[in-house]
Amino acid sequence: MSHTLSDIEIKELLSNNAFDKIELRVRSRYSFTDKRAYYQDVFQDPPGDLAQAIKRTVPKINIDEIYNIITSVPLMSDARKDYLNKAISIRYGQILSPAYKRI
Repeated sequence: MSHTLSDIEIKELLSNNAFDKIELRVRSRYSFTDKRAYYQDVFQDPPGDLAQAIKRTVPKINIDEIYNIITSVPLMSDARKDYLNKAISIRYGQILSPAYKRI
């Protein structure tokens, strides 16, 4: 979503208390009962292949390294860097990590 926003809009969104909810409502390619599911819903009870991928992948994620990569991009504005780091933190902390712990 951030790629469609201006830096001003990003700053406003970051200051909004609804940022967490907005970032968690990302639709996946999976569908249940003919409706596309959100990632947060899929990761609550992941299908077998996804559960195996979570087991393999999540332990390899180095969140600090990801933050450093984003922060080191010279042509990206600070607002976009903040947005990406916060979005990644939310998705890792509220979707991936809990899914890994449940498996």
